[in-house]
Order: sequence, then structure tokens, then C-alpha cells
Amino acid sequence: MLLAPRARRVSVWRTLLSVCLLSLSAIDAAWPVNGWHRCALELEDAGDVDVFAECATVALPLCHRGVCEDRLNRSVDVFVKRIAATNTSTPMAQSLWFLRDHDAIMNTQAAERQLLRLHEQLQRAVNVYLVDQRGTGRGTLLSCEASQATSRSSDSGVLVSKNEVVGCASDLAAAFGPSFAAAFSLTSAAWDVVELIAQLQPSTKSVVYGVGAGTLLVERMLHLNRKEIAGYVLDSTATSSGAARQQFAYRSRGDKDAGDIAKAFLSLCEDDALCSSKFETRSLAKVLSAVLQNLDAGALNNGCASLVSSFPPSLAAVYVANATAAASPPRRRLPPSYAFRRMLAVLMQDVELRRLIPVVIYRMNRCSSSDRLVLFPLFDQLARQQQRAVEAQPASSILLSDVIQFSELWESPPPDDAELLSRFTKSPFSLGVAYDQLDRFCAFTRDKSDVCRALQLSASTAPPLSYTRDAFWNVGARVPDNASVLLLHSRLDIVTPLRYAEQLFDAIEGNAKRLLQYLLREEERKLRQLRLDAEEDEMEFFRELMMQQSPSDWYNYRSNRVHL
Repeated sequence: MLLAPRARRVSVWRTLLSVCLLSLSAIDAAWPVNGWHRCALELEDAGDVDVFAECATVALPLCHRGVCEDRLNRSVDVFVKRIAATNTSTPMAQSLWFLRDHDAIMNTQAAERQLLRLHEQLQRAVNVYLVDQRGTGRGTLLSCEASQATSRSSDSGVLVSKNEVVGCASDLAAAFGPSFAAAFSLTSAAWDVVELIAQLQPSTKSVVYGVGAGTLLVERMLHLNRKEIAGYVLDSTATSSGAARQQFAYRSRGDKDAGDIAKAFLSLCEDDALCSSKFETRSLAKVLSAVLQNLDAGALNNGCASLVSSFPPSLAAVYVANATAAASPPRRRLPPSYAFRRMLAVLMQDVELRRLIPVVIYRMNRCSSSDRLVLFPLFDQLARQQQRAVEAQPASSILLSDVIQFSELWESPPPDDAELLSRFTKSPFSLGVAYDQLDRFCAFTRDKSDVCRALQLSASTAPPLSYTRDAFWNVGARVPDNASVLLLHSRLDIVTPLRYAEQLFDAIEGNAKRLLQYLLREEERKLRQLRLDAEEDEMEFFRELMMQQSPSDWYNYRSNRVHL
């Protein structure tokens, strides 16, 4: 929630801008900067905000040293947006670098609103930066334009299908060279951020703050051990790097992980007076199990099964459903329980909508005419929201995410189709992130396992649409000297389970680290996440963190609040 606008301090802005111009003139020779240009925040209510942003693109090497080789010494543009500190007595304020979650979860508007919120909650005394990861956003894009593999008019829409991988890889190799995949790896993106910090904020300490997929970059930056970075904040950790290999945070296990969180959430009903009163003879979990079975057995054909018929049964199906191809290949019909599982998982992602899950299960089980009148508009709205989110998502961000996840976040060798599907169907509800993705994983990586060979994918001389895991993969990092690490996590995060944050915390070497969990208060065991309290608690930490004179003492912060 944004704070009320404040009066603009014109004199401070002039001083700050003059300092920025002087500093930029001295460092632009390192990596060319096109900026800083005054630019708008991408917000619906941008006209009501009394601060302005500055935008720039920085030309960084396509291949950082030690990551890949590019004989042509090409560069890629990386987009940066910042809101400069205005409420400070020092000309060189500290900086917070915000690394956003994936576009599917945090779009550009949401990311820039969070950037503004951070600026406000830090009392406008800190420079806040937002970096678009290389390959997506408003910089050089990772996009298969010549092959049209990422066009919405292709058979699978913006998803690169197994039949489009070869053409897309050839397209990218022509544009960026044979090492194109490594050039857009996590390590390459991590080097981008540390180079930007070293160039744009060489004389002040910076904190990097990653959310969700952004934590992958923050963890990788720990390995780079740069003196300019004094704090590393990982919010909703998406990696467990350094943990035992069988405990690694593989995306291919995402449906099982979500199922574990779903079971924990459903069990909370037993401790809630209102919820438990509605499920006296059978628990909420058992009623859901019966609903799923009845959906597939046709027992709910009185109208409730049809309510979920148009809802995509997997994450990939969301993109395929949005394809505009004139004649798409026929899709196999999946059991309606798949769509209902995914619908509940979508509700679970929203801290307010998740409170509706017991209500939806209760009404689906009863399935009266009045229940259908209530459920239909809800399901229809959810489906429309999914479609709008996909339409707003850049194709480049989807391709980049696929390249990274298939290179680093899938088991190798992979489980077979039966195992992947079992992980989904044994979950009370899940987003369906992996059970229909084996063919794409094999096509992207050219994996040589028996599982992939059995698919008999066509051979090609084009480079794979993936890169080899480097020396930082699944290696525990060390807290750099004079720096601190903070992990923030919720216990009911269905996308990034808490146990991965705990494993990462244990794997990081050093004492200057802290894991802050949002737990349930015993007196407030409600089927909801206390997000507002959690955010205020988080901001209290950030304020203390950014104003500390001794960054190495940040980990001594203690919170008396516990949240779900």
C-alpha cells in the first residue's frame, strides 16, 4: 500500500541530479550508459505519485569472462530504472537493488509498484533500482523472431514446443553465436547486476533484494563476492543451492512440493472454529479427495464438472490456450480433476483468495443450483485473469525462464511421464508445472537419458536450447566479509516451499545470516496470511538495515512478530 504523496524537494533533486551527472560522466567509459532519462513509473495511478523515475540501458558484454566466449565481442542492453534518494543529507546515499520475480507472478506494474513502495517505506533516503534481467523486459530480448517460435500465432503460442526447438535454437545462434544459452544464464545475469553496482554505485554500499525467481540471482551473486554489496536479501527463496542433491529445489518436483503445502493448508481447517464446523463428519482434505474422484467419475455432471471445463489443467496449457494459430493440433482431453486442482492452487497463490478454498470445496461437494450460481462467476473470473496475465507476459521472459529452468532446475536424468503425473495427481492441488513438460525438457537439453531417448526426438546440428551447469550450481555459498544475508519466507508459499529456504540457510557458510519466517500466531490461526503485518515487519527490517552504520551487524535484527 503506497503512502500519501509528499511535497517534492526541488533543491534536493537538483543537488542529487548534479551529483549523478558528475559521477556518471566519470564512469560511463566502462560500460556505455544510455541515460539517465526522466521516465514514468508504469502504474495505473502514476499521475498521483509525486516522484519520478530515471531510466537507462547499459551495454554489457554478451559473454562475461569465464561464462562463455564471443569472438565478436558483442554486447546486450540491460534496462535499469531507479528512483533516486531525496530525503538524505549525504550526496551519496545507499542503494537497494530490486530483482523481481518471474513475469508470470510479478508483472512490470507490480514490480514498479513494489519499487515505489520500497522507496516510500525507506523514507526516500535510499536509491532504489529495478533491473530487467538480460534477455527480457526493456533491454535486448531473447526471442526467436526469425523462426516465429515465440509468436502467439504458433501452435503452442508463446511456448516453444518440442517441434519448434531446433528452429528457435538456430535462430538464436545466428543472432548471438553458438554460446547463446550460456550468455543468458543465471551466472551471466548475476554478473550484470554486480557490474552495474560497481559502475553506478562504486563509493557506497548496496543491498540486493530478490523475490522468487530473483533470489536465484541473489544466491548466484553471493558466489561472486563483491565488496560493493553489503547485504543480500532473499524473499521467497527459489533455490536450495548447497543442499544434498536429492533435496535440491528442482522445478520438476514443483507439483509434489505444492502438494505438501496444500496438505498443510487444508489441515489448518481443523483448528479454525468456523471452518471445522462445516466439515464435522469428514475433514476438509477428505472432502476434497472425494470431490476430485467424483469429478473424474462423472458424479458431478449435474453442472459442477462443466464449471471447470474451460480452466487450463496445467501451467503450459494456459499459454497454449492463448495461442492464436488458425489450426492448432488436437489436444488430448484430460480429467476435470486436473483443472480443479490447478484452480485451487491459483487461489492459494493469492493471500486473500486462499480463504475461499474451503468454501469452494464445500460448494463443489454439495453442488446445488445455488452453489453453481456462486461458483460460476468465481471460476470464470479466475480463467479471465489467467488469460489476461498470459497476454501481458512478454514471450522473451517465458523463453528465458524455460532455458534457465531446463538447464538448472530439472532433475537430470529426468523422471518419466508416469512419475511426473503421479506427483501432480497425488497432490490435493497444484499448479501443474511439470507433468506435461518432459518432451520439452528433452528437446531443449538433448538429454541422453533412457527416458529422453524413448521419446525419439529428431536429431539436429543446431546448439541445444540450454546450457551446461557451471561451477556454482548446487554449491554452498559463503557470506562475504563485511556483508550479511537475510532470508524471508512464508510457511504457506505454494511456489517456493519454506524447506528450501531452510536448506539454503544451512548451506550458506558464515554467521552473518538470518532466516525470518512468517509463522502462525496461536491466537490468530485463521485460514489467511497476515500479509499486511508481514510487510510492515519486513519494512521495519529494511529501514534498520539501510540506516545501519555497520552492515555486518544486520543479522542481529530480531522480530517479535510471527506470521503465517
